[in-house]
Formats: sequence, C-alpha cells, structure tokens
Amino acid sequence: MEALINLFFYCAIVATICFIIRGIIYAVSGFDIEITSDFTSIADHDFHFAFLSLESIFAFFMGFGWGGLVAIKQFGLTITVSLIVAFFIGLIFSLISIYLMYLIKKLDHTVKEDLSSVVGQIAQAYTNLEPNSKGQIRITLNSKLCIKNAFNETNDSIKAFDTIKITKYENNMLYVEKNK
Repeated sequence: MEALINLFFYCAIVATICFIIRGIIYAVSGFDIEITSDFTSIADHDFHFAFLSLESIFAFFMGFGWGGLVAIKQFGLTITVSLIVAFFIGLIFSLISIYLMYLIKKLDHTVKEDLSSVVGQIAQAYTNLEPNSKGQIRITLNSKLCIKNAFNETNDSIKAFDTIKITKYENNMLYVEKNK
C-alpha cells in the first residue's frame, strides 16, 4: 500500500514539475514565428499534430498521480479501484491536453498573398523606378501594408513616393506605371 502511495506521489510531482517547466519554456520561447514565402491562395492550415506529445504524456502521469493519490488517501478506496480511478483520471487529463493542443494548432495559420488581385490598384513607389527597371512599391495587401518588388515597363521615370498604378502581374512580378 505504501509503495503505491509513493508511486502516485512521485508520478504526480515529477509530471507536474515537467509540465510546468514545459509551459515556462513555451512562454519564454513564444509561439510567434514569422514565415515568409510566395503564396497563391488566401490561407493554409496545418492540422498535423502528435497525439503522444510530451504535454499529453505529462498530463496523463499528472492526472494518474494526483487522481490515484486522492482516491487512495482521501476516499480510502482499495488498491485496484485506486489504480482504475488513477488510470481514467490520467486518460481524461491526457485527452483534455490533446484537445487543447488541437485548438491551439487550429489558431496557427499562414496568410497567403495573391498578388494577381492587386492589378488595377493604386499604390505608392517606395524607391525610384527608372524607365524599364526594377524597384519597390508600397501596397496594401490583405489589409496589411507591404513592400513588393515591381517593374516599371514605361519610359516615364517614377520618383519615390509617387502614386502609381499596377498594370499587370506576370511571372511573380508586378508591373507598374505612373498614375496620371
């Protein structure tokens, strides 16, 4: 009986400490990771996650330890019943942890840029665009102000901060002309 109480106690303490340390690591390192790339659609979700993650394992042993300890010490249940109660409480803790991680993963998505939708839009030159040369423009895309590469295919020189019009999008390049 004393060995089982010690098992429950050490499972509860070690798993709880590991769970807290893991939470502190997440809080310190953060979840905010910026990914940049060329995209063609509006949003992309990655729902892939592991059911047997460290969080779910720590949650199981934390629930197993505390549940078993309460069942045997507080309620005075038998060894067999305490083990069954500890297992089911650990399973519930683990399932709650898995569900919460699933919800967190659903929040993580990458906004994709569709540059073909900006054709005809008015923007602003960010750098000087000499005739038939590349430069940068400032444009609002998906409610976000962005700096994008552009090509001035006209014979007009465009100064920085002049108003421009996007005429076409081809081969991952925006083509612009001076707005008149």
